[in-house]
This record gives sequence, C-alpha cells and structure tokens, in this order.
Amino acid sequence: MWFPLERKTRRGTVFAAFWPSSATALCAKTFDVAPLMRSAFQFESTYDDDLPDAPSDQELAEAAELRNIDEDHPAPSRSPSPRPKRVRLDDVPIRLKHRKLKRRDARQQATVTLGQAPRAATLRDHILASSSAPIPCQLDATDLPAAHGAYTAKNEGKKEKQGSQKRRSLAELLHMGFRLIPWNGRDSRPIIDAQGRIIAVLAGRPDDPTYLAAADAVYSAMKMEASALHLPRTLFSKRRGAFPALNVGTYYGKGTRSATQLDNGVYDPLLARLLANPHLNRMAVYASCECASLTHASRLLTHLPYAAVFALWAPRVYNHYHERDTELRGRFPHLPRIFPKSVFACAALNFGPDVCTYRHRDSQNAPFGWCSVAALGKFDPTQGGHLVLWDLNLVVEFPPGATILIPSATIAHSNVPVNTNAGEERASFTQYTPGGLLRFVDNNFRTEAAFESEDPEGYARMCEGKAQRWQMGVGLMSTVAELFESE
Repeated sequence: MWFPLERKTRRGTVFAAFWPSSATALCAKTFDVAPLMRSAFQFESTYDDDLPDAPSDQELAEAAELRNIDEDHPAPSRSPSPRPKRVRLDDVPIRLKHRKLKRRDARQQATVTLGQAPRAATLRDHILASSSAPIPCQLDATDLPAAHGAYTAKNEGKKEKQGSQKRRSLAELLHMGFRLIPWNGRDSRPIIDAQGRIIAVLAGRPDDPTYLAAADAVYSAMKMEASALHLPRTLFSKRRGAFPALNVGTYYGKGTRSATQLDNGVYDPLLARLLANPHLNRMAVYASCECASLTHASRLLTHLPYAAVFALWAPRVYNHYHERDTELRGRFPHLPRIFPKSVFACAALNFGPDVCTYRHRDSQNAPFGWCSVAALGKFDPTQGGHLVLWDLNLVVEFPPGATILIPSATIAHSNVPVNTNAGEERASFTQYTPGGLLRFVDNNFRTEAAFESEDPEGYARMCEGKAQRWQMGVGLMSTVAELFESE
C-alpha cells in the first residue's frame, strides 16, 4: 500500500506535507492485513452460494426452439450510424492573437521600417563599460579625403601609393613611431577624432565562447572551399595584397547603368555555400544590426548576439544606410540582401592562409560610412595580424574572431603579416557598401546623365548640394557623449 510522503523541490518548497515521513514505519507496526483478507474470502464464498444453478437439458432445448423462431422472423435491419468525422489538428486554424506574438510582429515591423535601435541595456553594457575607454587621436574627420559630393573618396595619389605594396613588421612600424594599442579582441573601444566624433570602433565580439567556435567554423569552411577549387592567382589583388579574394553583393559603379549583382562565374556555387553558412551569417549580423524577428529554432542554430555594433556605435550612419537599402530592395526585389539581417550591400571573402593587406584605401566605398573587418584564422595576435591605421598613427592588435569597423574609403589601412613559418594562418571577412549605390538611390535610381536629361532643375539642385554633402556625412557621426545621453 502506497502513502504520499513529504517531498521537497530544489528550491526547498514542501509538498504532500499532509502525511508525515514517519507514516511508513508507523503503519508497518500497527496495520495487519490478514483479518481483512479472511473477511473478503468469506464474502466471496457467500456470494457464490447465492448464484443460480446450471440450466437443465430441458431448459436448454426450450431456449434453442425460441432462437429458431427468431431466425424465421428476423427483426428489420437498421443501417449503422455513421462514424463522426475525425478532425485533424492541421485543419484547425491557429490563433495568432497572443500578446507575445503581437509584440513579436511589432518588433519585426519596426526593425524593417525604422532599422535597429540599440536597447538601453546594450548601451549600458557596452557604451558605459569601463573597458570601452575611447582611443583618442589628433585627426579631424573633416580633413579626411572625401571626393566632391561625398559619395566616394579621392583616389590615392602617387605620393600615397609610393612604397605602399610592402609588408611591414610590427617592429618596423613601432620604429616608425606608430602607437601600439593592445586589445583582447572582446571589449569594444571607440576611436575618436579631435572633436570627439567616433570615426572607428574596435567592436570586439560577444562574450560567448560559441562565437569563437563559429569564427573557427567559418575559417575552416573557407579553407576547405579554397583547397577544393585551388583558387588561381588571377583572383589575387595587386593593389590590396597577394591573396585570393572574392566579392559578392549588390553593386553600382563605373560601367554600370543600374544596380546589379556581382557575377563571379564558376565561383558562384562556392559563394552560395559560404553565404548559407549559419556561422558566417552570425558574424555578419553582429557587425551590422540585431535580428529581432528570427524564429526560436534559427536563433538557437546561429546563436545571434545581443548587440550589433554598427547600429550601436553609429546609429545615424546606420539609419542612412538602412533607409537607402530599404528603398533599393523595394525597387529591385530581385536583388536580395546577401545576409538577410545585415545592412551592408557587399561582402569580401579574403581567403588565407596568409592574408596581409598592403597599405590602401577602398576609395569607392561611402567616405563617411563604415566597413566591417573580421579576422579569421589561427595566429598569435600579439606578434602579427595587427590592423595598421596609417592616418591615425595606430597599430592595433587584432585577434581571430574579433571585428573592427573603420571608414575604409578615407583612412589608409594595412596588416602586419603573421608567422607562416610557424604554421600560423590568417584570413578575413569584410562587409561594405559602395558609395555609388547610395548615389544611385539618391538620384531616384538613375544615372547622373539620365537625371540631368529627365529633370534638369532637380539635377541642378543636386549639384548645388554636393558641396555641403561631406559636412552632412560628418554630421552623421556620433560622439560618445551623445551615446551616453541616449542611455
């Protein structure tokens, strides 16, 4: 016989307390089942005596005759009643009126319409953290080399190109007077100009060990794809460095009359496989904007971060990108984003094992916008792989898995080589938006020649506004004080 005993949960909550724990021992001494069993047997014996005797042979014969009469005159047949129809659960409409589902849909619509706004908790944890101490520099952002109209940067001149295609060691750079910035690759640190504007940010990575595992998985996938196809030297960039690279995304620039997808020919299947990699998507989202509309299953798959650094540290620039990207996708729905929740239009996969860029500027990118760079591979970040920011006179430790955002069009940058003789390897993954694509959207999706022909007055107003557009772009940059106030 079972008795409910006293139980406790891990929190100490007591249940079934109406029966003391000593009940089992007490019942074992005072309870005897034998008398009850004897009474039960006596009752069953008495019940059996009251049952009728077995029928005689005459009674059986009379019963058989009655059955024959019933068979000669059968009762009218009745049609069986129809079975009730079973209702499948799939046929039952699901009500989506729960408050949580409404809030989810509202968040999703707000993200699509307005872009990503960092949460107050995110600002508190990242902007106000003591580890986010700004890195000051003497440069003024207004002096950066933006082209007239501020859709692209000025091209590199002969003096700037002189000696640029050279790999420089850390010791050589320090001897040249560069300032070393040690960095753990996790904590965010903004770089501010002489006026307090945030012109770049060491974005770091989420404080989650699975993110480093995701970065390792991305590098392994890139390495496997590159080795399977034996990427030729024709993919090497003579200006940026001696390593194979593939660019993918939506582009508009010289020689194009409309926005188009970059065509990589035989390498398109390779890029499709890499772009579908959930770990690469996770890194892309971290560099751009937080995703609030994925399902629970996909969130578990990709382990999306809580903070998104572009929207966090440069909210006005991010919104400028987001508004134009939304217009572009609405006008050209056949040109989807390469990463559904990243605002950047293009990406570059720089395959290892020895990615070391020369000093250069990506002058065709938006001059006041940011380019995200994520380091990949296996190397000692204190000895190699540093990011060199020439105009800021900084050399920054850049560990694998970390992300840095810089205005790549206007600040010259390069890398310190890693020690390949010791088995070190390095690759990188970048995202960017061509400035020409922003101009194409601002010109109502037409070339400047078509704009001038179709709307001379509007074209004239656009040309007059070019002189002030660089100041507008610089004004989109945030300051640390503004981010403090937004908290």
